[in-house]
Amino acid sequence: MEELISVLMTTYNEKTEWIKESLDSLIAQTYTNIEIIIVVDKPDETSIVNLLREYERNYKQIKVIINKNNIGLASSLNKAFEISTGMYIARMDADDISESNRLEKQIKLLKENPRAQLISTRCKYIDEEGLLLGEQSIKYKSYFQINRGLKYINFLIHPSWLMRRKVFLQLNGYREFECSQDYDFLLRMVSNNLNIMLCDEYLIRYRVRTNSLSSSRGFKQYLIAKYIRFLYKERLKTGKDSFSIENLNSFLRKNKYQEKINDYNNYSKRFMDLRAANTKFQKLKQAIQCMVVSKYSRNLLVNSILFKINTKI
Repeated sequence: MEELISVLMTTYNEKTEWIKESLDSLIAQTYTNIEIIIVVDKPDETSIVNLLREYERNYKQIKVIINKNNIGLASSLNKAFEISTGMYIARMDADDISESNRLEKQIKLLKENPRAQLISTRCKYIDEEGLLLGEQSIKYKSYFQINRGLKYINFLIHPSWLMRRKVFLQLNGYREFECSQDYDFLLRMVSNNLNIMLCDEYLIRYRVRTNSLSSSRGFKQYLIAKYIRFLYKERLKTGKDSFSIENLNSFLRKNKYQEKINDYNNYSKRFMDLRAANTKFQKLKQAIQCMVVSKYSRNLLVNSILFKINTKI
């Protein structure tokens, strides 16, 4: 008999049509022995609650949990895991779409590669209307290359994960970050010598939402990712890190989170212009500007270069 896969999802403010597409893509999986656990983290969204209750009534593999109040993504995912029973744990976001053979291919790869503890896949990017924007350019990487690359950039798509249950237990789930919980999870896997695999197929359609690119959130993600890398370096030196909400907030204050949002937005745009440049001359021009105008654009560029160097085949 096929081993059970528990799919962990949360909802907050997604459009109901996106949630339908997401759930329907899971229900249509060629690997059928799954349970789908959905945590509603914004209980006053009655249209979402009503939709999910209808799915729960119609599909026995769906379980819905309604939070009493907003507790955030990390706590909601941990809550979903607590009632899960699968030998394997998959992630999925309520606005993304899984290809019908996603879970079948991933679990086959995990079984064929016993050293691998978590497998992520490449993605295609879609807009809010479901139209194709592009494809993730990252290609196959070895365990070693993935571990080295993650020290600089989080390039793995969170809602594409499938992992062995024991990994989630060993790491005690997600930690209380407002964002980038997945990056912290992955770097803690690296610290524990747990191998991560990247499937070289496009098995998920990742929706890019306009409200996910807000100016203040972008800077906070930048700083929290920086803090997560700091914690990783602590573990390298001492075997443990100093994570706490108090220390995280202190780090954000030290880096002038509230005061420097506009500076970050202005200068990080230089890095985005570099990525969009079409000619070598334009790329060189933008790279020089990134290096000299601000520490933010410089750090983004340096991490990108180090990532490429450390993952080059």
